[in-house]
Amino acid sequence: MARDIQGVRETQGMRGMRGIFGSVAVRRGLAVGAVLAVFAGAVTWLYDGGLLPDAAQAVEFLVLLVGFSVAGALAARVTGQTSSGAFAGLVASLLGGGVILGASVVWAIVAPGLFAGSVGYHQHVATIQLVGVALARSAAGLIMWAVLGGGLGALGGMMGKRSGEPKSSR
Repeated sequence: MARDIQGVRETQGMRGMRGIFGSVAVRRGLAVGAVLAVFAGAVTWLYDGGLLPDAAQAVEFLVLLVGFSVAGALAARVTGQTSSGAFAGLVASLLGGGVILGASVVWAIVAPGLFAGSVGYHQHVATIQLVGVALARSAAGLIMWAVLGGGLGALGGMMGKRSGEPKSSR
């Protein structure tokens, strides 16, 4: 399939050469992911510092899940493809998960006593061990976020694809 863009015939192969950041899915995923990253970073930072109750993580989890679906819906509304929604959700989840990883590692280094208490260790654990715990915990979380982000992005993509379709006139 080919189409004309400003008098230049573009083929399917040429479209892939425009760069990954030209993708609607990536742009929507990064936009939503940036908002989610700020939110998740703040909640993680405050929770790991012992300033928020456990319930804050449940709220953070639900907000992120909804955000992945929104990223998928926004991408699919433009492209008309559910796969764009899945990819947008994945991008958003990796950005948000990466910030959670970073916030946990920073807390393990900056305030090891507070971080140790928030993950259930006694306060006399070596900082390097706490950093290892933060990395392991965050890596497992990143895998979970990636799976949920892709799946919920696809679900949002189905909704966005459907809402983006023109209404048929009778």
